[in-house]
This record gives sequence, structure tokens and C-alpha cells, in this order.
Amino acid sequence: MITSNRYTSAACNRTPESLDWGEDGLIYFAACHAIAVFDSNFQGSSKIVRTLYGHTARVNTVKKIRNVPPAEQTIDLVSGSDDGTCVLWDSGEGVKYTLKGHSKGVTQVEAIYHQRDGLLVATGSADSSVKLWRREGDQFECFQTIDLRTGYCFALKFCTL
Repeated sequence: MITSNRYTSAACNRTPESLDWGEDGLIYFAACHAIAVFDSNFQGSSKIVRTLYGHTARVNTVKKIRNVPPAEQTIDLVSGSDDGTCVLWDSGEGVKYTLKGHSKGVTQVEAIYHQRDGLLVATGSADSSVKLWRREGDQFECFQTIDLRTGYCFALKFCTL
């Protein structure tokens, strides 16, 4: 018996920041505990071309990393989930790193490649904190935690000056 996939249907999670599109023309969106990769121009039609698995609870936020240097193309996507983790992805391969440090769900993520510091990642959580992460060798470490007390992080954005 030969089997093949004829159709894949996935709904985008109902959370702010749960969809982003990249310079590659693909759309990345949170779909339950996964990320669906959608090509709106697939052979004259449209199709979910890949599904990325790495979270154990609802994915809340997905961001495509912009201006990735050619030498760093292995990490190009970041996501946050109700499982309290942030996952750094190679969107063609899968999970590269899982950042753990929040006690509640990660609701906001942002990442930027900095010329001097390499990849910097920010995560905002329902635990009322924002954490800043950077690569140390072959791992990522939290180098700063901002306590929002009873506040909530609604958005994160890195800018280069």
C-alpha cells in the first residue's frame, strides 16, 4: 500500500504575534504545539510545506529573524510557548536550541544578530519578566532579567543604533 499526503489543514493559534513572514517569502504561524510553514506560491497554488515540532504546549509567538548573516544561517526563526520555553530554529531543519528560564508561558520573543555580540534574544513571559539571552560557546545563557513586578510584556523589539 502506498500512502501520500494530499492536503494539510492547520489553523493559526489565537494569540497576538503568532504569525510572521520572512524574506524567503514563506509564512510561519503557530498551530497548536507546532509551527506551520506556509508557501503561498507553491507550484502555482499554496501549501503548508513543513511543520516544525519542538514545544509541548500552545505556541504563543513566532518571529522570523531578519538580516541573518550568511555565516549564521542555521538559526533564522524564534518562538515562545505556554511550556515556558523559547525555541531557536533552523526553519529548514528544526530545533537548534531551547531556552529555559521562565516559570510561566513565553508570550513575546525577539531576536537580532548584532555585529559585535552575535545573536541576542529577548523573551517576555506571563511570569512578569523579560529575559535577555546570548550565545556563550555552544549554549545560550540568560545575561539579564528585567522584573516587571506585576506588569505584563506586550511587545519586544530590538533596534540597532
